[in-house]
Amino acid sequence: MRIVYLTQLPATDKKAWSGTISFIYSIISKKYEVIPIAIERSFTQKALEYILRKATGYPRYESPLFLESKKRKIRKALQGYSSKDTVIFAPIGSNLIYSGGIPEDFKVIFLSDATYHCLDNYYFFDVPENQGKLKNKFEQAALNRADAIIYASNWAKNDAMEYYNIPSDKIHVLPFGANLPGYEYVPRSFDNKFHYKLILVGVDWKRKGVEIAIDAFRALKSMNDKYSFEFTVVGVCPENPSLYEDVRFVGRLDKNNPKDMDRLAELYKEHDIAILPTIAEAAGIVFAEAAMFGVPTFTHATGGTQTYVEDGVTGRCLPLGSTGKDFADAIMDMLIRGKLPEYSVNARIKYERQLNYDFWMEAFDSIIESFH
Repeated sequence: MRIVYLTQLPATDKKAWSGTISFIYSIISKKYEVIPIAIERSFTQKALEYILRKATGYPRYESPLFLESKKRKIRKALQGYSSKDTVIFAPIGSNLIYSGGIPEDFKVIFLSDATYHCLDNYYFFDVPENQGKLKNKFEQAALNRADAIIYASNWAKNDAMEYYNIPSDKIHVLPFGANLPGYEYVPRSFDNKFHYKLILVGVDWKRKGVEIAIDAFRALKSMNDKYSFEFTVVGVCPENPSLYEDVRFVGRLDKNNPKDMDRLAELYKEHDIAILPTIAEAAGIVFAEAAMFGVPTFTHATGGTQTYVEDGVTGRCLPLGSTGKDFADAIMDMLIRGKLPEYSVNARIKYERQLNYDFWMEAFDSIIESFH
């Protein structure tokens, strides 16, 4: 079976969607003949949408003027392919599906980490009315047209069923794996350990709750003389570093660069506890990456986080709105009760059983086989 990998950005771009587009492309290419087709915006389209964003003040403005152009590009790209031996796979391509460029006889798999309805007033705020209606049209069309839908969490699946009236048997929940190659895993030892290293990986200071994490780190340092702590933030730096002299900031690492990829892996290996008090999260790849190295995660119970972090098993999912002190209390409670080794082992087991692309690929194969 041939798979057309229909995207808006090149399939090999490891920066796109936290590297997920590229990673899934490389995984399925090992088994299937995969034809990458990127329907990218032209210079004119980019320029017009830039002007519209500036005029409206809305950073995610998308013009419906170019849907016909997308339709023509898709139709042209699919010429010569037969629906008898070709499946269309469109990750986060709801507008591409909506354009009508995919002939009706082709089977379509749609993948996303959330519905638009999930994200409205959660990730996206103050959306112009015309944009909100357009994006919901894209979403409904993609879900109706798709023969199979893959979501990265139960949170997204439930909303697709409840808000968009999509039948459950059409939806498959396949959590994302770690967007890292197969680094060696060495089981951790916490015997006679009293110094702990915390890590946060994220590129959005506010949404990822960096300030909450820093408060938690500082609270931990003042809680118990028996334990000491370090804290490293990867991906984002403060505007005023002098306010955070006790925190190590690594900055953004580029997964297109093998040296940066290796450095990220080493950072996970060096640290004991991941903290990500995110206030909005569809499906955090960093949860899978931390679990890959046996690093338990402390996060908020919000969005799709609970598909990736099992509260009291592989880390903690605290109620949304928890403070830095709340996170510090939860981490200290884990240490005092000696639960860190258990959480670490469970995190790795969670990775081996579910948060990896071998598991993802087995389920994907089943979807493809169902089309025969």
